[in-house]
Amino acid sequence: MQFEEKLDKLEELVSKMEDKDTSIDDAFKYFDSGIKLSEECLKMLEEYKGKLTLLTRQLDGIKEEGFDIGSDN
Repeated sequence: MQFEEKLDKLEELVSKMEDKDTSIDDAFKYFDSGIKLSEECLKMLEEYKGKLTLLTRQLDGIKEEGFDIGSDN
């Protein structure tokens, strides 16, 4: 599942948990699934961060800290 799909699924789970007709048992199941999905999303973000850092280091003249927009440099 791609990152965006995981976020959509998380939003769906939150919506289900917020539904007043959701039982406590189901809410806990949705919560557990949401925790697992959020951990997967965080892992993916860390991987993306690593890839971006590597790419940034490969580019000449670009600082690792980010882009300095508006600078005269």
